[in-house]
Amino acid sequence: MRKYIMHPFWLILFSVFQTSTCLAATIRVPTDYATIQAAIDSATAGDTVLVGSGTYTGEGNKNLTFSGKAITVRSENGYESTIIDCQNSGRGLFFRSGEKSDSVLDGFTVLNGNAVYSLNYGYGGGIYCLNSSPTITNCRIAQCNADQFGGGIACINASPTISDCIVENNTAPNSGGLHIRQDSSPLIQSCTISSNSALNGDDGTGGGIGIYSSSPQVYYTKVTHNESDRSGGGISIQSNSAPLIDNCAIENNTSKVTGGGVQVNDSSGKLTNSSISSNILNDQVRAASGGGICLVNSQTIISSCTISLNDSSSTFPVPYVGQVTNSGGISFRDGSNGRLQNSTISYNVAQERGGVGSWNSAPTLSNCLIEHNRAVVQGAGGVG
Repeated sequence: MRKYIMHPFWLILFSVFQTSTCLAATIRVPTDYATIQAAIDSATAGDTVLVGSGTYTGEGNKNLTFSGKAITVRSENGYESTIIDCQNSGRGLFFRSGEKSDSVLDGFTVLNGNAVYSLNYGYGGGIYCLNSSPTITNCRIAQCNADQFGGGIACINASPTISDCIVENNTAPNSGGLHIRQDSSPLIQSCTISSNSALNGDDGTGGGIGIYSSSPQVYYTKVTHNESDRSGGGISIQSNSAPLIDNCAIENNTSKVTGGGVQVNDSSGKLTNSSISSNILNDQVRAASGGGICLVNSQTIISSCTISLNDSSSTFPVPYVGQVTNSGGISFRDGSNGRLQNSTISYNVAQERGGVGSWNSAPTLSNCLIEHNRAVVQGAGGVG
């Protein structure tokens, strides 16, 4: 009989494979543990916490923390049937221990979270990422509230990957849906940010997304039907931010004063291959500017975009006529010398300057189609 002797290299490789396979476990909720947090606490690197269908409430099923573990917490049957209901007391999850991309949340609805000011400064009613960069995918964050910023999700010095998620019907004084702040660079891809509100006594900004001193990348995302009571109904970009927003639909958002779709203050970045359409400014007391986009002291590059059907034609206070541009499509204000190129600006309406307006700015326009815009009181329908 012939004898086969395993080479030491293959023996070592086989041993490593066996060891890694044995170490990775699947921990089931509620079969193995009654609560999600108990299952997380028992997990080690590489494990999967698999959560069965149901609505999870109470202690151990909210304010969840991964404690820095490289684990996956996944629902068995998707976000529609697996719900973390915070019952308006506490948030869903708090990533604060330096989690990386191998800390994964997959397939949950986080519902009725509430981040109060005394609890971590009222950020992130649904999920709060602080100094951490986890992966959040296939989730729905809904009906959550934050006392300050980020009714749905807040990222502070954090760069999570957020993909294939729905962030809807959340509220905060600023950044109703998603708040990105303090050198954060999250990747947001194939998400829907919808029907969120930033209402702060006529001073709320960023109904859908608020970006401060950060550089997120946002791809293939719908930002729709969000509302703010001052600026940036869809997206507010502020404080030396430089986002890249590409292949997005920023549509049907509402703000009162500036930037029905997008507001940019003291920032740069790029907005490319996107639709900014059917956004509205509706304040009838304060002077409104930029139904689609409003830039203030900003050098944003806007390229290959469609800016159409935006409206800032609500009653314009008489003292401001001739002093502040009221552009329906896009407004460049106060030192905004950005670029608008390869874009279509059409069917926008305003009291003044229906398509593109410039006030104390010198933007560069190239290879743009500007047509069928309308100024209902005075000034040019196209460019002014």
